[in-house]
Amino acid sequence: MKKTVGILILIAALMLSGCSGALDRQPSETVSEPQTQATEAQTQATEAQIQDTVPVTESAVTEPAEETGIPAAYGSILDAYAQAAREGWGPGTLAEKGMNWMAADIFGDNPGQNLGYVVTDLDGDGLQELMIGATERVTDDFYGRLVLELYTLSADGSAVSLFSSMERDRYYSLGDNRFVHRGSSSASDSFDTTVALENGALTDLGYADDPKQYAPLPLEPVGSWIGLEPEFLRLPILDEINENTRVGTTGAFLTAVQSAAKLLDWASATGLDPQEIKEAAVLWLQNQGNDAQLEFREKMEKVDEAVKQLLEDGAEDLLSSAGCENTGYPWDEYPLATIEAIMEAVGLRQ
Repeated sequence: MKKTVGILILIAALMLSGCSGALDRQPSETVSEPQTQATEAQTQATEAQIQDTVPVTESAVTEPAEETGIPAAYGSILDAYAQAAREGWGPGTLAEKGMNWMAADIFGDNPGQNLGYVVTDLDGDGLQELMIGATERVTDDFYGRLVLELYTLSADGSAVSLFSSMERDRYYSLGDNRFVHRGSSSASDSFDTTVALENGALTDLGYADDPKQYAPLPLEPVGSWIGLEPEFLRLPILDEINENTRVGTTGAFLTAVQSAAKLLDWASATGLDPQEIKEAAVLWLQNQGNDAQLEFREKMEKVDEAVKQLLEDGAEDLLSSAGCENTGYPWDEYPLATIEAIMEAVGLRQ
């Protein structure tokens, strides 16, 4: 009897961790809402960063100053963020490197295009500033126009941080030298004001602007930073499937149903070209070991079976059994080309 109860508890746990919130956030080439929640420790680590600390990482790019005219101090920062985007660092890794963990939320399906930078003299004092934030591809209310970092140069040519956005203390670009400063210290204490960069310092202008009324500074995608590919596409849905799908255990097929529902939701929402998706999936697989590739293929076989069942009439009971209430069911045939591209990359199609 105890053994039976244990199995039932295990199945229930799998179902509860399944598809709840499947439509809360669909990966796409643009970001729609905060997607990665850092732990309190990660947030505190980021907040504790000294303002003039520069990210430290192994350089992914060489000799940026000579080839681009960008100050070397800024080049090392851009190297770090370009490497983070290329490798898809999470919030913990970003914080450990002295970088803004919120970049992980901006990455989405296409980190190299969603995260951007600009180097220019914002306040006309003869010194260039470096701004890092969300490109125009990111359009949601929280992350659209968000500026993660703003740097200026010290007398010795090193980078000095003017501000670094945090979840409750954020800066949004208004264009030129002005920013909306918005956030809260508690549920009853919030602030919303406009600041301007003047002579290397921020000045509160005493009023609040709506960022949507202004044209932000155009940001160059970090994917175009010297020495890197113009675009590098990531598919977080593959990581999610790999992490959440089980094979060969009690209730394993229900986890495949959960992953299939999420895959169908994602495929219905993404605007990515199937060929792009196939190439990105191939690259994702190449970064896995041989054993991991074989294990992922086995998982995808179960997900493929579940996808076919979910596209049939009367799949409500199957979704309910897997704990998947909030999905895009019933799906039409539109996402099939996208899903087939992944199945081809995995080797489940000829």
